[in-house]
Amino acid sequence: MNKSEQCKYLKNVIIKDSTDDFIIAKRFRYGLTDDEVRTGIKAFRAFLCDLYDKIEIEKPEIELNEIAAFLYMMGAQSHLEIEPRRELAILGSDMMVKTKRRSQPHLVMKKMSAKRAVEILQFLSKMGFCFDALNYTKPIKLAETGNFRVTNESDGDIIVGLKLIAMAQVNTDTDWDRIQNGFMRCHFLPLASDTPMYYDMKMINFAETQPPEIRDWLLDLDKLLVDNGCTPDAEILSHAIVIYNSAKKMICRIELKISECIITVNTIKAKNLDNVASVLPADFVTALMEDGCECGRGCKKGPYRIEHNGVEYLSCNNPPHKPGGFNVSLGSPENRRIMHKWVEMELGVCAD
Repeated sequence: MNKSEQCKYLKNVIIKDSTDDFIIAKRFRYGLTDDEVRTGIKAFRAFLCDLYDKIEIEKPEIELNEIAAFLYMMGAQSHLEIEPRRELAILGSDMMVKTKRRSQPHLVMKKMSAKRAVEILQFLSKMGFCFDALNYTKPIKLAETGNFRVTNESDGDIIVGLKLIAMAQVNTDTDWDRIQNGFMRCHFLPLASDTPMYYDMKMINFAETQPPEIRDWLLDLDKLLVDNGCTPDAEILSHAIVIYNSAKKMICRIELKISECIITVNTIKAKNLDNVASVLPADFVTALMEDGCECGRGCKKGPYRIEHNGVEYLSCNNPPHKPGGFNVSLGSPENRRIMHKWVEMELGVCAD
């Protein structure tokens, strides 16, 4: 997926949930009212859509990952001031510091050249951002800059939304892929008071963001799973995952990433391998791995036939690791066809 295609995709998967009934936890208020919080979130969501449009039209050399890290670190490592105007106070070197254990956006920033930092500052300035005390007409090393302030002359509420959405991700995850997913999709629910781990989210909410062929496949799979007694749960912290469980066992999970929709399926127990041979094409898992499919642990090797706790598995993890499931992109019609069969096999409803 190229940059333009990813921007189109992001506009579809940006979170459109209403903020009307949204009550923010006190620790995230920063002296703001609920209405001011809602206005800030809506302003930042509109800004992200404008950002994706601008990238799609102008096609800058800047990578989305770099812009996301830059904006996120500005929000996460700053102090929000609301009077006399909305602005962020930042120490340049703080943009290179970990926001949380294992968090990775600071690594993106550290790898960023002085020339690229200026390109991002100049690009954001075209969208109303002002960076007081920074001279970005020439390459700049952010780690060596002192304090500077960030405002947005077109809409000060964008600054509020930027701070809030960044803090929503700081307080929910440590993995940059998932942080970036939430940030680039304007995920605000973790800011709510009394946030549950799961909430009732129908597959239609996920499916409607996808191309028609994937949407129809997801709805068909959802019907198959629910009709066979599976319970769908959505993770509120990511707003990007629906997990289907049967008798406390995960059958599969559907996840929206910032560039595609994937399905995660379990490892295959050895006792089911005969069924697998009749359902799945030969060497299907191996072929997926060669195409860049990775397991739930990020492994790109295998598959292996291993034993764990007395049970034999076909897994993409080699000992001594525990068996790992497989992440499969739903972009391919063949992948979708085979994954439907895989789920049927897991449910035990596959036709003879």
